[in-house]
Amino acid sequence: MFRAIRNMILLLVVCFVATGVPLYANTLNFSVSTTGVTLQNNLSMDVQVETISDIQQSVTVQLISEENPININLNPDNPLSLDLYLDDIHVKKIEQDQITLTSMPKQTLDSLLLNKENPMTIEFSIKQDKLDIPDGDYRLMIKPNIRTPEISIPTFNVALSFTTNYQYIPALQSIKNNETALTLYFTDPLASHLIPITRVIPYTNTPLRHTLDNLEKGPNPSLGLPEDSPIPSNAKLSLRNGIAGVYLPNDIGIYESYPTSARVAMESFIQSLTSIDAVDGVQFYFGNKIKEVAFHDHQVDKPFYQSERARIYIGTITETDRILLTPIPLYEESPTIELLFNKLKYSGQQDIYKYQLQPPLPEAVELVSHNLHEGILTLNLSEGFLLPHPEDNAKKRFMLEALLYTFTSLPDVEGVVLQVEGEPLSTFAGQTISSPLYPSKFINPEK
Repeated sequence: MFRAIRNMILLLVVCFVATGVPLYANTLNFSVSTTGVTLQNNLSMDVQVETISDIQQSVTVQLISEENPININLNPDNPLSLDLYLDDIHVKKIEQDQITLTSMPKQTLDSLLLNKENPMTIEFSIKQDKLDIPDGDYRLMIKPNIRTPEISIPTFNVALSFTTNYQYIPALQSIKNNETALTLYFTDPLASHLIPITRVIPYTNTPLRHTLDNLEKGPNPSLGLPEDSPIPSNAKLSLRNGIAGVYLPNDIGIYESYPTSARVAMESFIQSLTSIDAVDGVQFYFGNKIKEVAFHDHQVDKPFYQSERARIYIGTITETDRILLTPIPLYEESPTIELLFNKLKYSGQQDIYKYQLQPPLPEAVELVSHNLHEGILTLNLSEGFLLPHPEDNAKKRFMLEALLYTFTSLPDVEGVVLQVEGEPLSTFAGQTISSPLYPSKFINPEK
């Protein structure tokens, strides 16, 4: 009986999605109720899910004896076993400190008497940020931890959907003739990854000096990133044969003492300066001399060059609800197109994605086929690419640009052509798109 009803519920969910209601349906306010499931000994279980907000759900679990009273012994330390799944992938076991209990039985849990007038009701709130998971459509598996030997209750599952509200500003396609665009690498809120930010300034013919000066100013507060300078101040510069010399004092303070500050400073220097066309690499000097080791035990006696490794571009949500494309280098020697594509989804790289690190592609988007010819990569996607975010073109652009920057990080790919079920994609996110698409140099405009 239970399995049949559960299967009917899952079928209804599938039909619901098939009607064209988007994944991550953040504009809907609905309750999912599964009632009247008789388990055994006339013991019934009912689970209701109510959407409180885009990132919060309220779950009510009720056990009731329809006929004769039943005594049950519920584990008082852990009354419910909760597990979260993405399709068939086990995401995590939800601990008690990751939910908020809003209603509990007045009786002692290890000695409950259930009847029609006295059901056991547990209500709890579940929030996306406390679970630290990205957007998506999940299944919550619920099992009351009953210690009464003669009573066995199967696991119950209900659908949960979470969607964060963020703002994506697409890459600039051009700048004015009297302007210069600097690419500045600032750290994310957790100092885990560096994020390229485009800052447009009045035209200058000394982009190296202005790059370091603007790094020292830190990011604009509107970005929601840590506002301190990622690099030591007052560094001097030279440029010879494509190698930028960065001259620092012997004592660089926290950038030597603290490993995180040291790593961020090194990478910010290297990534920001090598984004300039005239710069191929960076050599560090300390007291006008090349050291073997600096920046907290990093080898620095040779120039550093921009990494040629492929990268996936994912979304970092900041404190001001901006989402910024963030490059994550891959350590596979020769990543395939399929590998890169799958890593843009939560199921393909679970260890990276969290509440503040969002995958660009929903699970429903599939790579049907691909073809690389003379530097142009054609990606043939499933129809699921057109379904998410039907009323939010900025989020669609986030998906599109994440794909574009990711695949053009491969050395053999210069541009990308998108198809959906074999048909060319000529319009997307409310605008006509060119074919092939090439990445803009002006990623993540500061404002």
